[in-house]
This record gives sequence, structure tokens and C-alpha cells, in this order.
Amino acid sequence: MTFSEALQAACQRWGWTLDGQTHAPAAVSPPSWWAAEAATTHSERTLHVAISTLDGLRGAAVVWRVGYACFTGGSAAAAVQASRGVGVLAVDLLYRDATTPGGPLLRLGSTETRSVPFRPATNAQAFERMTLGLIEQGALCRQGEPVPAPSLQNPSPLHLAALKVGLVAKRVVHKLQRAAGLRPRTDDDQWTLGLHQGHALAALNAVKVAWQKPPAQGFVADPFLAQHADQTWLLYEELAFARPKGILRAAPVNPVVPSIQWEQAVTIMEGPHHLSYPAVVRSQDGQWWMTPEIASCGETRLYRSPDFPRQWELAQVLFTDLPGIDPTLHENALGWWLFVTHGARECRESNLFLFHATALQGPYKMVTNGPICTGLLGSRMAGHVVEHDGHHYRLGQDCRTGYGAAVAVFRIDVWTTTHYQESLVKMIEPDAASAFPNGMHTINVLPGLTVVDAMRNV
Repeated sequence: MTFSEALQAACQRWGWTLDGQTHAPAAVSPPSWWAAEAATTHSERTLHVAISTLDGLRGAAVVWRVGYACFTGGSAAAAVQASRGVGVLAVDLLYRDATTPGGPLLRLGSTETRSVPFRPATNAQAFERMTLGLIEQGALCRQGEPVPAPSLQNPSPLHLAALKVGLVAKRVVHKLQRAAGLRPRTDDDQWTLGLHQGHALAALNAVKVAWQKPPAQGFVADPFLAQHADQTWLLYEELAFARPKGILRAAPVNPVVPSIQWEQAVTIMEGPHHLSYPAVVRSQDGQWWMTPEIASCGETRLYRSPDFPRQWELAQVLFTDLPGIDPTLHENALGWWLFVTHGARECRESNLFLFHATALQGPYKMVTNGPICTGLLGSRMAGHVVEHDGHHYRLGQDCRTGYGAAVAVFRIDVWTTTHYQESLVKMIEPDAASAFPNGMHTINVLPGLTVVDAMRNV
């Protein structure tokens, strides 16, 4: 099945059309977490989109604009992406008010996911999931913004031919390496943790990281640091390959060596849902709180610790209909802030929202009319907001070449209860010469100590 055929089938399933225009339902209700004054509903809307794919469908007026490319630029990350045969599938929802003929097109939503250039039917299914994910995020209730120039372009026929030859050669080499016992046969992603004496933004050199030995049949990831009384604690996710459902654990840390005292590790949270990203914060009254990722239950939750770090109890369901990915709290003079990615379908790496509340337990109100970051670069949190040299920095995952491939550092330039702006200032990438060269997606700091995670294939 070609991309065009699969796209046609998806449109038929959901009532979207390829004949030049379509109309959204007469009543579109925003999610419960959407700011009421930010919601915009229309009794009728016409959606115009141009589509660009690899199999020849051009200029059709459809519900969504789809951009499709094999790589995103000339960076080192793009070169790795091209060598892996990873592409980017970008979907924009465009809107023109039916009551204003000839009016400007506005963009209501945007998302990206990784794709494979030579699997068009698979990519069309991803398009369908991305479309539904944007709807679940409330895209049809947004006011809209001017449509930017398309960021993705189709690869040239010469590039596609070279890429296909490279992919075939890569498979042959991997097969020979496995036959000779030089390459593992499973290709599981194995994450581990590392400690660094210093500040991540001042200088983080992977050579100086003291990497910890991960579990033989699993991994540890998503590390957070906490100083409680006279003890430094590490909170992290642990997952066994045989049971792909994460649990949360805590272990004491010796910051002088530095080293993690694994023999004293304790399980602090487990249950029927996958758990990860134990983002802990301490309120001014000395209590410890955590917003773990538990998106598979469809909610974003806040927990309180009556006995840190061993015991946790549910304090508040912050959102009942927002499956929060990597929710991260931060407090400043204006109150509490929650950075969280909406885990709707294929959009779980592509749309980051920011909420504000005057009290830790909420209620939280969306800061801007839509996500503050879209696309695969930086739309998932990679740890706490960091203060350094008089500035605040947000850490986000770079997922363009793969999940958690590197960490992007954004300087926060404007941060109020109604506006947010940031600038990309730095990339922190895994050391290709280290034992864990294939990914890095969480960094957290205490004074004089940084903890990171990194990944290898086993």
C-alpha cells in the first residue's frame, strides 16, 4: 500500500476528505484543562492543506499538510539521522475561517514524528495517529497563528538512492557482525546512569562521567537528585527487559567519590502502570513532592512523601484528561510552573505545554494558547529547569534521530503568566567513544554534582 492509498483509507475512516475542503463538527469542546478564555470554537471551518510525499501526491487539498524528509539539516545529528534511514513526518493543521473568503490561513496545530522513507504505509498510519493526537490535544479549539514556511523538504532522487544503498549495506554489515559474535542479537536499548563532579551547563564532558554498571537484563534511567538532611539521594526508573513496565527506586549517593550505593537502593513506587521520570521538588515548608510520568493511566498526578524517599502518597490529580509525559515542576517568585508534554498518540515527543498555579496543588492554568515547543527538538523535558550565570535554562530532549538522542539547552528569555519565549543555546550529546554512545535524555544537578543518563544497544 502506498502512502496515498493508506492516507485515503485513514480519511475515509474518520470522515476527512481529499476533495478540496472539509468541515469540523459543529460543536468542538476543549479539554477540561484548556484555559476557557483561550478556547475558540467555530460553527464551521474549512481546512486547506497542501501535501508533499515521496510517492507523487502533490497539491491535493486535504485536511492536513504533511511534510516528509529524510533529514532536518546539516548538523551532526542530521548526518546520524540520515545514516540510520530515519526521516521526519511533520503534520500541520491549517484553518481558514469559512466566514472570511480569501482570509489568511492560520495554523491550529503542529507535530512531528520519526518516519522511515521506504515504508509509506507505516508512515500513513503515523499520520493518522498524529492527526488524532492533535485533535485530542484541543487543536481544533485554538485561535490559530500565521502559517510559517514549511521546514521540511523532499529528498532528491539521488539522495534517496544513496540512502537506500547505505541502508542495505548497513544491514549486511550487521548480519555479518552478529554471525561473528561481534554484535548483540537483540538491539535492546540499555540505559545507565553517570555522575559528574561539576555543573552540566558549565562543562559536561562525557569522558569525565563515572558511568555505573546497569542491570544485566534491564536498565536504569531518568535520574533526579535530592539533598535530604545530610544525605544525597538519587531517584530513578528501573525496568527489566522481561517485564517492560518501569518502577521507581531510590539510592543514596556519595558525592565525594562520586558513586551510587546500589546495595542500599529501595523501591519507592510501583503499580499497574508504567512509571518513569521521578521529578522531585521540595516546597518551602520542607515537604517533598513528585510528578512521575504515569501517562498510561491518562492522567497527570502529584505525589507527596510522608517519609522521604521511601513512601509516597497521591496528593492531587492535576489533570484527569492529560496523559502527562515527563511532567516537571518549578517554583519561582510568581508561583508554581508545570512543564508537561501531552502524551496523545503519536504526539508524545512533539508538543510541550506550560501551566501556572499560585499553589503547588493547583489549579493550573495554561500559559499560552497552545504548546510552547513543537517538533522533535526539545518538546520533551530532560530534567529540571536550571539556574546558571543569572539565567534560567530549560533542558529538552532531542528526539530527531531517535528517542532521547541528546539534550537541547534552551535559555528562557521571557517567562510570565501570559507569555513564554526561549532560545536554543547549546546541545549536549553523548560521547561517541564512550561505552554508552547512543543516547542521553536526562540531566539534573545539585551544587557541585551532575547526574546524567546514557544509552547503548545490547
